[in-house]
Amino acid sequence: MEFKITTNYGDIVLSYLGKKYFANTKQDKWKYFIQKSLNKEFEVPKEKIFSLTQVHGDKFVTSSELSKHPDLEVEADAIISERIDELLVIRTADCVPIAIWSYDYPLIANIHSGWKGTKEKILEKTYFRMKEILATKNIHHPRFGFAIGPRIAGRHYEIDYDVAQYFKDTLGLMKKDGSKFNLDLGKLIEVKIREIAEDPVILDFTESTYESENWFSHRAKDEGRNLNCIRIKI
Repeated sequence: MEFKITTNYGDIVLSYLGKKYFANTKQDKWKYFIQKSLNKEFEVPKEKIFSLTQVHGDKFVTSSELSKHPDLEVEADAIISERIDELLVIRTADCVPIAIWSYDYPLIANIHSGWKGTKEKILEKTYFRMKEILATKNIHHPRFGFAIGPRIAGRHYEIDYDVAQYFKDTLGLMKKDGSKFNLDLGKLIEVKIREIAEDPVILDFTESTYESENWFSHRAKDEGRNLNCIRIKI
C-alpha cells in the first residue's frame, strides 16, 4: 500500500508492507532484513535505509546521527530526517505507526507508539523537535501532515486496570467488565495531534491489524512485523 502527498519541495511517499508482501518470508536480524528487502523493493541504497531497535520509549534520533554509526543497533522509537530519498522504517504488529511531514521544508519523521510510548509522549517530543528545526530555517508557523497507520482497533486492544490509569479521562479509553479496559490508541493519538498542531492534515488508515488478512498482529499470534515507511522523493 503506497500513497503520495505533494509538497512545494517534492513528494512525500508513504509505504506500508504487511502479510501479503512478506508471505513465506523469514523475518530476522531486523536491520539487515529491512535493508535487504527494501533496497530491492524501492531501489534505495542500503545506506539510506534507516531503522531502529525499538524499545517502547520516548527517544528520537536523526538519520544523520544514525549514518555516523551504520553498524550500531540504536535503541529509539522515532527517526527524523531532513534529507531527500532517505527511507525511514518503523516495525509494528499492533502498535501505532505515525508518519509526520512538513509542507514547508524537507523534513519527515517516523514514530513507533504503543501505550508506553504514548504515555511517555513520543509523538509530542518528536513533533516539537521538528518545530525547533523549522524555526532555525525561519519557518515559525509550519504546516504539518500526519499519517496514523494500520494498528489494532480499540475493540480488540484490552489493557489492565494499572495501564488504564495512565489514560484516565482521555478519549479512547473504554471500560469493560471487572478490571479490564479497552484502549483505542489511534483515536487517542489523533486527539493529541489536534492538541499540539495547528490545522494539521491527518490521514488515518483505520484497518485493524487484529482482524485483517493484510497485516501482522502480535495479539493474533502472528510472528511477523509490518514495515511502515516514509521518504521524500523529488
